[in-house]
Order: sequence, then C-alpha cells, then structure tokens
Amino acid sequence: MKRKPQTMHNFKQHIETSETVAEESSSPPILRADNISKTFGSVRALDRVTCSIAGASIFGLIGSNGAGKSTFLRLAAGVYRPSSGRMLFSDQPVYENPSAKQMIQFVADQPFFHFENLKKMSALYRSLYLGWNQELYQELMQIFPLQEDQPFNQMSKGMRRQAAVMLAVAAKPRLLLLDEAFDGLDPVMRQNLKRILARQVGEYGMTVLIASQNLKELE
Repeated sequence: MKRKPQTMHNFKQHIETSETVAEESSSPPILRADNISKTFGSVRALDRVTCSIAGASIFGLIGSNGAGKSTFLRLAAGVYRPSSGRMLFSDQPVYENPSAKQMIQFVADQPFFHFENLKKMSALYRSLYLGWNQELYQELMQIFPLQEDQPFNQMSKGMRRQAAVMLAVAAKPRLLLLDEAFDGLDPVMRQNLKRILARQVGEYGMTVLIASQNLKELE
C-alpha cells in the first residue's frame, strides 16, 4: 500500500505559533506535544509547540535549517528533556521512560554507532529491543547493498544512513523518527526506503515521522 506523508509546511512559523496539527485519520494520536518549548542557554529552539500525530501514518516535518525540526525529533525520542510543556507517547511522558523508548527508534542526521560494524550492532539491537525481528533484518540485508563486517568508518554517508535505518526498522518500533532520511541516498535506495516505510505503516501499523528541508523528497 502506497502511503503519502502528511506534511507540515514551514515548520518554524507553523508549529511554533502553537497551532494544533489536525490529522486526517481515525487513529488516535500516538505522539502529542503539549505547549512544548526547548531552550539552549539563551537560544529558544522551540517555542510553545502543540501538535498531535496519528498512529499508523507517515508524517513530514518541513522546514529550513534552524527551524527546530531536529530538536523536535530529539524531544519525541526522549533524548532531550523539554524546558516546558510535555511530549507524550501513547499519553505517557517520553523523557526518562524506558518502556516508551522500547517502542521508539530515532535515526539522527549523522548516525552514531556504538560498535564498528553491522554484525555487532545488530547483535546489540537484538539484545536491547524486545521487538527485534531477525527475519526482517535479513530481508533488509537483501535490499540494501551492505556487508555486515564492513567497518562503518569505511562506508559512505549514504551507506551509514542505510545501516542506521535498517537497524531501526528491524527493531519494529511503533514510532520511527527519521532526520533527513533521504540525504546521501541515490534514487534507487530512496525508492527502496520509501517502499519499506510504506510497508511497515500499511502492514504493521508503524508511525513514521520524517524531518526534511525538501518537500519534494517526501511526496
């Protein structure tokens, strides 16, 4: 089933005015930001954001650099503590909530790996995440042209991104957060990734939130 992402144009101006994002879906919200703000010293990265994201959907955050997209994703993943307001996953606070984080995967713009190759990273994910699906991981290994033993420091940016997305999807999260997911991918890999995400949403009810500067990439 092909799913077209819902998008939020001009993230900074739209979201930071505290407007509620209405979802065209009967699914209850899986993620909700209630008047959330985040500051770093004197810099206010997000200002009183209120929005909700329905389950089993693909949602796009569109905005320029510095608009707050990455900050929003890190708040949604529980990486950052809100300065004020609440970020809720299934009506539960995300920050310092291990049970919520079991069901959320976040792929940053520049993925970080604890070990040197996919083989060791997949073993780590298998030990950490209850939803890990080894069969799906092997299926994804057939789609993405990666070698399990190849060191990450010998991979291109696009290959490292493929590896990070593959690990995140195989963990079978309910919420998948992707920061500039298509950056560094060639056209074939972009289409492969879109098909994989659409399948996870359509067949398994995953929710995908993608941040990007490029609206065309999400269409």
